[in-house]
Amino acid sequence: LGSLALFKGGKEKVKLGWKVKDHAQRALTLDPLYWPAHVALGVFYKEVAALTFWERFFGKLLYGKIPEHTYEDALAEFEKARKMEPRLPYIYWEMGVIYERMDDTPRMIEALKKFLSMPDVLPRDPYLRTQAKKKLADYGTSLTEASPSRRNSDEEEDE
Repeated sequence: LGSLALFKGGKEKVKLGWKVKDHAQRALTLDPLYWPAHVALGVFYKEVAALTFWERFFGKLLYGKIPEHTYEDALAEFEKARKMEPRLPYIYWEMGVIYERMDDTPRMIEALKKFLSMPDVLPRDPYLRTQAKKKLADYGTSLTEASPSRRNSDEEEDE
């Protein structure tokens, strides 16, 4: 459900998102150490944190409520999952995406480098590996060294 929800729009995305959250919370009630549920909640919280004002506004009109979650909430869930299953690269990918959204470039670079240092586990890992390399290149970072952000350099030239 979680992967499907990411590719849906509007009402269907919201409905699937609520189902994912409910199933994950139920799973954690049964087994607090079930790391996939923490990953699912982390993705849900990340997506909720990214909602725009208008998405929240219309979501409240349609559904009566939209949960208030932050990127920190999402990171907390991914951190729990990481402690339980440190060999899953996808966790580091998601953490890198969140750190990028939070404008925490050093942590984003660290998370993506960790992701790239690990073997593929999930079917989507090869695609995410390509995306991680692109993100690092966008920030002027190679896999062996962290250099100043290209975005920061561009901003300085514009001033």
